[in-house]
Formats: sequence, C-alpha cells, structure tokens
Amino acid sequence: MAQYRVNSGDNASIRTFQASADLSASAGLPVADSSGKIAVNTSNTTRNVGILKEAAGTATTAACAVVIDGPIQAIADGTIGEGDDLAASATGVEASTDKGDRWVGQALEDAADGDLVWINVNLGRVGTYA
Repeated sequence: MAQYRVNSGDNASIRTFQASADLSASAGLPVADSSGKIAVNTSNTTRNVGILKEAAGTATTAACAVVIDGPIQAIADGTIGEGDDLAASATGVEASTDKGDRWVGQALEDAADGDLVWINVNLGRVGTYA
C-alpha cells in the first residue's frame, strides 16, 4: 500500500493513542481498539476509533494522532460519492448502505479507488436504522 500524508481540518478533534503495531504507513486508514491500543480496522462490523492522521514512529508503542471527530482525508476503497456513509474496509473506507456496518463517517466529496477523500468522522452514527 502506498504511504500517504493526510491532512485534517482545523476543527478536527484529535486524540493520541498508543499503537499496537507499526502504523507508520497507515495514515488515512480507520483504526479500532486492540487491547487498549489501536490497530488498523479492516472490518466493517468492528467499532471504529477514528482515522489515523499520523504515527510518531515505527515502534509498536508509538504515539498516534487519530481524528475522532471532524474532517480528515482518508483512503478511498472503491468509488465513493459525496454524502455516502462510510465503513472500514480492507484498504481504507468504502461506501456503505448495510444496516449492520459500523460507520466511520460521511464523504465530503466524490472519490475513486485509491484517492485521498475528505470525510467527516462521525462515530456516533451506526448503520442500524432502516
């Protein structure tokens, strides 16, 4: 996977977490809790912590800046349309209409597979309504 440098909006809420693995090449990917630390989330049914902005190093205990609310760039997995609800996937975020998915946020613009796409992280929404 290509290494990205992602940007976040000025009003994004960022929290620092400890990595459970080397996350230095994982910026722009959704992350989830892994025994009190964070790891890349590749499952659309696992609860997200946010989108990784950057890791401070390659150590498995490196400090990681994670956007937990607000705008950030994420890696698109597949075609995404502005306004789409987004879930974690194997290689980024994907458009989701599945009621069982744990959504990480909404797309703020259109994107193609592999693009950096501006999203609004909104962890309070879960795809469980009709």
